[in-house]
Amino acid sequence: MSTHLLFPLLQVIFSLSLIVVVLRRNFQNITHRLFSLFLVGLAVWGVLIFGMRASPDLQHAYYWENLLIPVGPFIGVLLYHFAVRYTLTQIRRWFIPLLYLICFLFIFLIPTDLVHKGMQLKPYGYAPIFGPVFPVIAIFSFAIMLMALLALVKSYRALLNAEHKNRIAYIILGVVFMFFGGMFDILPTFGLPLYPGLIIGNIIFCLLVTVAIVRHNLLDIRVVLRKGTAYVLTSAVIAVPFVAIFLLTTKVFKEGDFPSWAYFIVAIVLAFALPHLWQWVQRWVDRWFYRDRYDYLQALGTFSQQTQSLTDSARLGSTMVNLIAKALRSSNVYLLQPLPPSSDFTTSSSTGANNPTPVIHLKNGGVLVKWLERSNSMLSYEDIEIIPQLQATTSKEMETLERLGAELISPLKAPTGQLSGILIMGKKLSEQPYNSEDKQLISTICNQMGTNLENVRLYNESQQEVEERRRAEEALRESQEALRKTFESVADGISVINLKGIITEVNQRTVEMHGFSSREELLGKSASELVAPCDHERIAKNMRRALKQGALRGVEYTLLRTDSSEFPGELGTSVLKDASGNLVGHVTIARDITKRKQAEAALKLQQAYFQQLFDNSPDAIVMLDNIDRVVQINRGFETLFGYQAEEIKDLFINELIIPGDCVEEAATLSRTALDGKAARKETVRKHKDGSLIDVSALGYPIHFDNKTVGVYVIYSDITERKQAEEREKELQRELYLSSRLASIGELAAGVAHQLNNPLTGVLGFSQRLLRKSSDQETNQDLRKIYGEAERAAKIVQNLLTFARRRQPKKEYSDLNNIVQSALELRAYELKASNIEVITNLAPGLPKIILDFHQIQEVFLNLILNAEQAMTEANSGGKLTIETEENKSYVRTTFTDDGPGIPAEHLDSIFDPFFTTKGEKGGTGLGLSVCHGIIIEHGGRIYAKCKPGKGTTFFVEFPIIAKE
Repeated sequence: MSTHLLFPLLQVIFSLSLIVVVLRRNFQNITHRLFSLFLVGLAVWGVLIFGMRASPDLQHAYYWENLLIPVGPFIGVLLYHFAVRYTLTQIRRWFIPLLYLICFLFIFLIPTDLVHKGMQLKPYGYAPIFGPVFPVIAIFSFAIMLMALLALVKSYRALLNAEHKNRIAYIILGVVFMFFGGMFDILPTFGLPLYPGLIIGNIIFCLLVTVAIVRHNLLDIRVVLRKGTAYVLTSAVIAVPFVAIFLLTTKVFKEGDFPSWAYFIVAIVLAFALPHLWQWVQRWVDRWFYRDRYDYLQALGTFSQQTQSLTDSARLGSTMVNLIAKALRSSNVYLLQPLPPSSDFTTSSSTGANNPTPVIHLKNGGVLVKWLERSNSMLSYEDIEIIPQLQATTSKEMETLERLGAELISPLKAPTGQLSGILIMGKKLSEQPYNSEDKQLISTICNQMGTNLENVRLYNESQQEVEERRRAEEALRESQEALRKTFESVADGISVINLKGIITEVNQRTVEMHGFSSREELLGKSASELVAPCDHERIAKNMRRALKQGALRGVEYTLLRTDSSEFPGELGTSVLKDASGNLVGHVTIARDITKRKQAEAALKLQQAYFQQLFDNSPDAIVMLDNIDRVVQINRGFETLFGYQAEEIKDLFINELIIPGDCVEEAATLSRTALDGKAARKETVRKHKDGSLIDVSALGYPIHFDNKTVGVYVIYSDITERKQAEEREKELQRELYLSSRLASIGELAAGVAHQLNNPLTGVLGFSQRLLRKSSDQETNQDLRKIYGEAERAAKIVQNLLTFARRRQPKKEYSDLNNIVQSALELRAYELKASNIEVITNLAPGLPKIILDFHQIQEVFLNLILNAEQAMTEANSGGKLTIETEENKSYVRTTFTDDGPGIPAEHLDSIFDPFFTTKGEKGGTGLGLSVCHGIIIEHGGRIYAKCKPGKGTTFFVEFPIIAKE
């Protein structure tokens, strides 16, 4: 047999052998089935090529060559179908069936010479002479192969997992070999000195692609070495008898050819024997290759059988991590399991360099755990940085994995798909990466371990249920005994009554309450015999309600004793059901409330006495708890402060009637009373409408159970008394001031006349000397004399003005107009002094009878005083002027933000010649004149201030209606 015939046979042997390997790996997988059909196509191709090359003449070769016409396109379409399915490429649903239909139509070209016109003889054997349709079939076949190649390349670029990319790369390489092998199969027919390469390309393709599907990573040098050794030995074992048979047949059949069918029989036998032979050689090579690790690998292979009898999850996990660590020579291995109640994954078992077991914590619901729950594949540490869905993994978890030297992370899943554990593999002791077989072994063990852990969990849950049931039964016995003791020792009477109203059980208290001598006297009696006849109808109605709604408590009845005497009782009823939920009766708890009724009657009488005293008191009384919340008020409080009891209950008293500047004083009053002492204070409180009320407050503590639990305060209205006192003080002060002003006025008039003449001479002569003198020093002294004399003259003029008050010319005037005119006169000076003026003048004020010019003089004086005070203190400030109507008078206020008036000076500011300006030029007559003018108009002027916070002057005029 020539080499030219040997290649097709080798393709048939490899194709059939690899079909067995692929289908044994996963027969149910549609991708594996498609690829197996593709291998069948290659095997058929090899058989037909062998038949063509072994033909005795051109006619027979032409017959075999025509049979190849539909096979090539079918192989291409099967390859494309496999590539689409394997890479999950999205195409039209009708496209694949259309391709198969086209291939089927090519069958009708077999008996024609449209594809092959005939055969020719080449140095390597027979070769076809192409017909006119051959380019169409060739282009179709190569185009389909190219489409498969493009689908694989596109999938390769989209993949992120390095292992999957490696597998796709081998498939792409195999297709490329096959593609170029096909081209080399066509070129020799055009006269090129080339050997047909499709058979060789097919063989290489089978090896590369099949191993890429079955084994994930062919580039792993240790896998290549071990598998290569197995393949070489297997090939050697097969090659020796095959070569021997070949040599034997060439010698025995010297005169004739060895029958072709015999070669097929030998090929089929070897194809089916190859997998079994390969497995035997592989086991021998594995034992030599792994040596001391072989036993651990075998133990892992039978891990499921070893662990089926384990019921302790800790022992199961420990066995697993130790076997894996020794078999794969890992530096460390960690098993993480969910820890209740949070179900976060923490270390349950570990082995390796980091013992004792470190604390590892992966949060349930975190990005990493969620990904492992959804995925069935293993995860490498590098994948976390590549896969987009894992980019949100917390830095803490990444640091933990990096600290552990994590290389692989594999999920352990129960048959239900629930994540029952996580296996973390550290680096190998050899610093080599985990190869595909290591990963496959880890994946298999993880699947088994997930099932075993779930079985252990279910077993432990069942054992726990048994233990809980035993404890429940024991607790039931104990509770029944305790219930009996409680039943007998309770202070209330308990009766069990059936649906007919018959007493079936009572405790000792029921016997004593109704005056019986023993339980037996009560058992069997009707429950209605223990209730007075007047309540029979009501209790029957209530019992029906209790049976309907499940319970009825706290209902009072008149009960009977054996001697027919009556006593008040309180009954509570609850329905009684059997284990099936059926109503069988009710339990009634009875309490003798005779003493309580007597106490309630006495308490009601006492409360009536107190309530009448409380409500009828003419003073306002409020009861407060220990944090000053309103508990109760009387009618006097409602009248004085305008609040109703229901609207202020549970509100803080400070928020109701305490003005802002009296909060601390009120708190002191409350603290004094809470300390157990009575407290009295005359103060101010606030009405509901905001007005202030002068009151006398008297606070007393409220004691209960030897504790101070609150305060009650009695408020007496002293507004009228305060007003009378204030009026009396005001009249005395005005009388005193008027008498002083009258006396001073007379004195001022006399002094002014006496001083006026000499001052006129001083002014005249000093002015004359100033005109004549040329000496600068003398002129300076003369000007000082003239200025002081002029100042004295002004004082004299003021004295005359003060003494000669004219009667005001009164008429109805608008107070707002007077304010505006006064401001216009000082507008420039106020602006120059950096003073902001704010006016809030009430519109529609009633007109007042007054002297326009005199009141304007008063307002100008007040504005000037405020201007000087703010300028000297702050170099500017804010002056606020407001007008308002208040019942029987109109008020104008002038408020500045200057330094204010000291409290000790506030009562003297309207006295003549009183001034705080010292050497700054004040005469002390301005406010005295203002006071006199306002008094003559029947009005009132006064000031309030807080030192450092400015001063407010109040000017009030009475409202007099026009006649």
